Amino acid sequence: MQTLCAGSHHIPHTHLAPPPPRRWPSAPPPALMLAARALAKVAAGPLAPRLWGPGRRPWPRSLGSSTVVRDLREFLDLQTFKEGEERVVGSEWKASQLRLKSWEDLHKLWFVLLKERNMLRSEQLAARAASRPMASPRRISKVRRSMNRIKQVLSERARAVGEPAERRRMLDMINAV
Repeated sequence: MQTLCAGSHHIPHTHLAPPPPRRWPSAPPPALMLAARALAKVAAGPLAPRLWGPGRRPWPRSLGSSTVVRDLREFLDLQTFKEGEERVVGSEWKASQLRLKSWEDLHKLWFVLLKERNMLRSEQLAARAASRPMASPRRISKVRRSMNRIKQVLSERARAVGEPAERRRMLDMINAV
């Protein structure tokens, strides 16, 4: 079906139908069920009106740099590993590496790390509910340190701005997250 893009009446744009919903071949994985129960408790708790109140979207829009799954699998690492097998995980971001990135790249990286942090916390909650240790728990501290370093680099850039009002505005924005 050909339609016109909003704002430009002369450029055709092809819209594709959304893919059909995915179905599990059998029962959902146990880790997904544990996370679903944990998230249901949060959704029914006192924070529910603030999280999913009127006018609030339960799912954030995609930044375009990651795949949008929009179900509980987005918050869990469902790869299975043998008992005692160590996962190969990446290293944390160093401040020297982050200083080379643009403002936009740091912004995208912040949200990738935020999504990873949420996934790791959900995995940690599911492991705790199953009374088992979390696989590679040091991943949480690596993500936390990387996020702190992004804030450090952005704060350095804000302090380098000569205009006091602009500097204050940038620092307020950085410290708000």
